[in-house]
Amino acid sequence: MSRPYAIVTGASEGIGRCFAQALAAQQRNLVLVARNAERLEDLAADLRTRHAIEVRVIPMDLGRATAARDLMRDVGDLPIDCVINNAGFQVPMGPVRENDPATVRDMIALNIVAVAEVAQAFLPALVKTRGTLVNVASHAAFQPVPYMAAYAATKAYVLHYTEALNAELADSNPGAVYVMALCPGATQTRFWERSASKVEETRFSVMSPEAVVATAMSAMRKRRRSVVIPGVVLNLATLALRFGTRPLNAAIAKRLVGH
Repeated sequence: MSRPYAIVTGASEGIGRCFAQALAAQQRNLVLVARNAERLEDLAADLRTRHAIEVRVIPMDLGRATAARDLMRDVGDLPIDCVINNAGFQVPMGPVRENDPATVRDMIALNIVAVAEVAQAFLPALVKTRGTLVNVASHAAFQPVPYMAAYAATKAYVLHYTEALNAELADSNPGAVYVMALCPGATQTRFWERSASKVEETRFSVMSPEAVVATAMSAMRKRRRSVVIPGVVLNLATLALRFGTRPLNAAIAKRLVGH
């Protein structure tokens, strides 16, 4: 049987690209998925050269209705022992009344529907290989966030879905699959260009994608925490939320967003 593969969605940039590089450094074969074929091919060529691994490239818009089924078809019978469910985006920051409904719909399709469908599609393979599933959520998942209302709600879905899935697997097949909700805060990536905001203007602590992925990879090795929050400051902020009311937490988030 050939060496297993790790699937990384949203692999062309940011956190997804860093995951691909970190997994390649461990001599892991890869399946890279994103819309930008040129960036994927460039990354794949670099990883093949530097790490002597097999890299499959699947250019795909995971927001399409048939995306998960098409991805399974393209992956075929490759042995899969890791899925990094990272693809996602944020609509431009601003009041809900100013959001473009079509863009919000596209975001929900990618941030929620695709995450759930890809996770479910590859779960049998991960059970078979006792593998790892990482669903990339956000620190925004822990409270309502004014001016990022729809985005934060999609990430709350990812967080709760992942925690529920982890509990189900603990009952039915303990230890078979390690499931993680990765909840980074503001991260220095092209994500901010899509959100029409500057990461430097946020009042949140800003991390590099390399630091976020390093925290996730450490947790993956230990296979312990189901919710991983990179950074001491963010962990303390999450703990503080337990002592605030939901309206208070929303008001604090509104001030921190600084829109």
